[in-house]
Amino acid sequence: RTDGSGLNSGDRFPAGVTTISYSATDAAGNASTCSFTITVAPDAQAPAISGCPANRSVAMDAGSCGAIVTFTAPTATDNCDGAIIPVRTDGSGLNSGDRFPAGVTTISYSATDAAGNASTCSFTITVAPDNENPELTVPADLTVCADDASGAVVGGIAPTSFTDNCSDPATLEVSYTITGATMATGSNDASGMHFSPGVSRVTYRVKDESDNESTAAFTVTVLPIPVTSEITGNTSPACHATGEIFTVNGAVGSKYYWRIPSSAALTTDTSGVGVNSISVDFNDGSGRIYVYEVNTEGCVGETKAITVNLQGCGLYPDFTVDRSTSCINETLSFQSTTTGTSTNATYSWDFGMDATPATAIGEGPVSVSYSSPGDKQIILTVTDGVTATVQHTVRVVRPLSITVTVQEGCGMSQFEMEAATPDGDGVEFSRDGGSTIYYADNTVPYRLVYPTVPGEDSIQFWVRAVNSVTGCVGNWMDIYAVNHPIPAVGEIQVQDPAQNYLEVICKGDERVYTMNPLNGITHIWKVPALGIEDQQGDVMTMDWNVQQGIYSIYVWASDAFGCQSTVREEAVFVSAPDIDLGADVDLCEGESHTFTVPAGFVSQVWQNGSVAIDYRASTTETICLEMLDDKGCRTNDTVNVTVHRSPEVDLGRDTTLCADEMYIIDLPEFRRYEWSTGNRGASQQIYANAGQIWVMVTNDYNCTGSDTLFVGECDPNKLFKEITNTFTPNGDDVHDKWEIKNIDLFPDTEISIFNRTGTLIYHCTGGYANDWDGTYRGKELPMDTYYYIIDFKAEGMKPIKGTVTIVR
Repeated sequence: RTDGSGLNSGDRFPAGVTTISYSATDAAGNASTCSFTITVAPDAQAPAISGCPANRSVAMDAGSCGAIVTFTAPTATDNCDGAIIPVRTDGSGLNSGDRFPAGVTTISYSATDAAGNASTCSFTITVAPDNENPELTVPADLTVCADDASGAVVGGIAPTSFTDNCSDPATLEVSYTITGATMATGSNDASGMHFSPGVSRVTYRVKDESDNESTAAFTVTVLPIPVTSEITGNTSPACHATGEIFTVNGAVGSKYYWRIPSSAALTTDTSGVGVNSISVDFNDGSGRIYVYEVNTEGCVGETKAITVNLQGCGLYPDFTVDRSTSCINETLSFQSTTTGTSTNATYSWDFGMDATPATAIGEGPVSVSYSSPGDKQIILTVTDGVTATVQHTVRVVRPLSITVTVQEGCGMSQFEMEAATPDGDGVEFSRDGGSTIYYADNTVPYRLVYPTVPGEDSIQFWVRAVNSVTGCVGNWMDIYAVNHPIPAVGEIQVQDPAQNYLEVICKGDERVYTMNPLNGITHIWKVPALGIEDQQGDVMTMDWNVQQGIYSIYVWASDAFGCQSTVREEAVFVSAPDIDLGADVDLCEGESHTFTVPAGFVSQVWQNGSVAIDYRASTTETICLEMLDDKGCRTNDTVNVTVHRSPEVDLGRDTTLCADEMYIIDLPEFRRYEWSTGNRGASQQIYANAGQIWVMVTNDYNCTGSDTLFVGECDPNKLFKEITNTFTPNGDDVHDKWEIKNIDLFPDTEISIFNRTGTLIYHCTGGYANDWDGTYRGKELPMDTYYYIIDFKAEGMKPIKGTVTIVR
């Protein structure tokens, strides 16, 4: 076979032409060929469709406009192509599990093989028409008050909501029917309709496009408003009338709300249950009075009003008097100044107590006098259709009173008199019993200064008060004045035999001072520095606890007539030596402080008995210095010296940091920090290869402390260039332990040591303290060479291996 078709006799040949070829070749290479064709006609058989669903009818799902339908798609097979998936050809866009609309929907499938042979399948899904009623909600029952007697316009009573499973709410048909107190029908919303008093039932009906409908109802109750009677009361009271009553008929449980003219005043409640009557006090303004009623259902009735016109409000009574203050039995003139009167007006006067005359009629003028003092009330009553009164007060005063004080002379060249009067506004002085006026003074204080002449030891004056406003004068009062001799003052004596001098005293000392007592003489002392002011006595004790300086003692004599001597003044020098060793001293360990005696003293002594001019303190102690000045006065001062320990600071042991390693040193609280890095805080970050780090701290007493830390370079080739490979643990304290220099820079080091057989004879973690003494489990190891592994447990550093030999 030479055709390569792969088809043999008995095989199924495909549609179309297939050529079969043969070749025969002998040993000499001679060949002959043979070929023929097999032609199979094209495929003309359509695919076979199976499982096509049957036609279906379903009801619409509740609450929706359609029904969810599921079905299984058909399958297809072909004689040539095998299984074929049918495809949808109906174009409805609806698949199994979708919601199908009301009506008939046709679903179609088609199956086509490779030769173009096709088969079809179709079925129908019928959804029953909409039969679900719309949903409708309406407002709750409503109660309102009527607008007037005919009822009320009611709004806001449209359906609360209406929906339908299929129809758009805008297409739903809405109508209403009103029955009961109000009868009406209409479409859409009943809001804004006029309802009659009583109960009306409002029923709404909503219908969808499939004529499905629903109804719902509620009631509207219109309450009648109260019917208030007209206001009754006096519509023309007199001006300023009081207690006028205005009333409407009262209903049980109703509240009444009144309003009156702004110039009037209510003397009863203005509103409330049962307040159907009010009492009004009028001023001079007419106006309207209003009231409205609210019944027990809260409905407001029509406002009622009444107009009130006051009578006689143009009448304003008044009068004048020629002066408001008068003396007893002087005449006053009264005249009416009333306005708003007619020729028919009458005038009636009442002049009050002790008046002559007591009453009168007519406009005036009327002359009146009073026989007693006091405030007199004058009342004028004017009648002109209405009666009105006015009242004023005049004051009638007594004869003027006066008091006089005389400053009698004490060897002086003049007398002084001072007068006071509660009733007058001036004082007159006379030397001849009032026949002539010697001097008059109308300025408070009323004072007369009279110069005396030699030998004139006493004089007599007459004094009286006057009132320039009322014209009233007082009675003359006679006054005598006498001139007395000036007493003398003696010398101040000191009661102290040891120190009987006056001029010098030490601060804090007490002295007793005396004056020679004399009959009829009182000694008066004054020492401002000691707070002594006008203190009387022949003996005085004084405590001179004052600052150093010169102070004055004043003393004078006073006799029974108040005459005083000249003032004797004595000066006292108070010596108050003072030293100041300064504030308490704080020292640091090793420091000292020297105190020096101030100049200006004759002697000194320290607390240890030393009389040197300097004292050096270097320990905690109390320093006391006492000194004596040239006046014999002592003083002292004390100061405390405290020696404080220097602060202790520890940065830890030297270490090594590798690569990006870092750690933080946090120091306790001090007043100041100074690091070699320039940092001034309590915390310092340390990094690899930092080298030497130091810090100095200062505490609150200015004492300092410091410490140094070395951060080594993380390079084992340099740090451990030569590790000790031999040690002699023989107890001579020389090389008795294996020492590795700089190993303390790696606090996490782990070391393992093995013998020749690989047995671990020594192991440590968390740092090596250079303390291996060549023992294993408490026994000495033999002299030999051992193998170690040092793991620094530091980033970037590899373990080191080597040998160490024990020599004994």
